[in-house]
Amino acid sequence: MNSSYKLILSCLLFLLTTSLYAQQSKDVSVSLLVYPTGIIPQLSIDKIISKKSSLGIKVGANIFRHRDLGVHDDERGHGFGLTPTYTYYFNSLHTKWHISLKNDIWWNHVDWSDELNNSTVGGQTDIIVLQPTAEIGHSFLFGQSFILTPSLAAGLEWNIKTDGEPTGQGPIVLIGIKLGKRF
Repeated sequence: MNSSYKLILSCLLFLLTTSLYAQQSKDVSVSLLVYPTGIIPQLSIDKIISKKSSLGIKVGANIFRHRDLGVHDDERGHGFGLTPTYTYYFNSLHTKWHISLKNDIWWNHVDWSDELNNSTVGGQTDIIVLQPTAEIGHSFLFGQSFILTPSLAAGLEWNIKTDGEPTGQGPIVLIGIKLGKRF
């Protein structure tokens, strides 16, 4: 399946999920996650399912440059993905401290190169990445409906399907900020 079909499918799934939650209490947000070799902008919707829990789905882009921290001397690329999320809040207002369990699925394209005998050899790899993480965050509620949430997450990046040469995978730490509105 090529990337445009995957993007269309992801957007349709996101819109379907949004419409399913239309009559429920929910948060709609934009977020930015930063890690040592990349950034992840995302759109999300989280449905409050109990006094202290929510379920969410995110759709976003992954833009990275692993430099020489991957398998090759230089790895850079981009992709898009989906992230199902479960969040537990330590109070019933769905604010202040919380922990989240997330499992990103990324469809990434990697351009890589190696320096060999004073010349550059390169190639391209398409990967599907599974990225389970645990996150701790603190949500601030402004007024009755605006939310600002800084967060810190840690987990693993695991290439579950590789089309081309192997590329970097392993531990990941992400710092995030999310701005949203509660409906």
